[in-house]
Amino acid sequence: IVCTMHNANLYMVHKVLRRLLAMAYRFADRVITLFDEASTQLRNDYRVPGSRLVTIHHGYNAVEQDPPPKHEPAGTGNVSVVGTVGRLAKQKAHDVLLNALAQILRRRPGTRLTIAGHDDEGLRPELEALSARLELQEAVQFKGYVDNIQSFLDEIDVFVLSSDNEGLPISLLEAMAVGKPIVATRVGGVPEVVVDGVTGLLVPTRDPEALADAILRLLEDPSEARRMGARGRERLMQQFTMERMVERTCAVYREVAGEKGLAK
Repeated sequence: IVCTMHNANLYMVHKVLRRLLAMAYRFADRVITLFDEASTQLRNDYRVPGSRLVTIHHGYNAVEQDPPPKHEPAGTGNVSVVGTVGRLAKQKAHDVLLNALAQILRRRPGTRLTIAGHDDEGLRPELEALSARLELQEAVQFKGYVDNIQSFLDEIDVFVLSSDNEGLPISLLEAMAVGKPIVATRVGGVPEVVVDGVTGLLVPTRDPEALADAILRLLEDPSEARRMGARGRERLMQQFTMERMVERTCAVYREVAGEKGLAK
């Protein structure tokens, strides 16, 4: 039996399901996790032997995408555009991002925020109300579900992930594929994707001031932002390819088959 664990936060699921998952993981021949923190949690909290744990990061097929777009800022004139992709859910902490934007606008009035993502939890009215209380209506756009993520990313200068918890977000790989610098919270597998100070900036959760400062750092230094974006794409092409993920996953199945005497 080979299981794959996508998110380390089992505490979010019902306790009965949590027990069943923990049992399945303990008795599996291998458990594939998407990031190292998940392996650590399974080993420490659920007594899964370390010899059965394998971390295999998501792969992303950036080869089929166009090269990174133009180097000039996505905004026009004095306008800078910050963007995020993710369903409207409490976990994604869009409220923190909106509060960060309010701070950014005091220092950089031309900044705009665009949010792409389906309203899974019915939070859009609440977020729009918060935006109105913070007087951000002219600076924020809720785009809803977006079919063409690359086109959306081409329109922004900095990609932001403000989540309270995550597994290994595909949205980060999508942003890296088109050379966007990233500001993200230091949660889940994010630090295994974004190298702080190299391909982006990492900040604590629930800290609008730190988030605002990191975003402003990149908006106010376009050269540094471009370098981080370029290094992010390079890292993606080296560490997070689809081929690498498939090769490592197949190797796990071959190894287990060999242990069971099933390999040809």
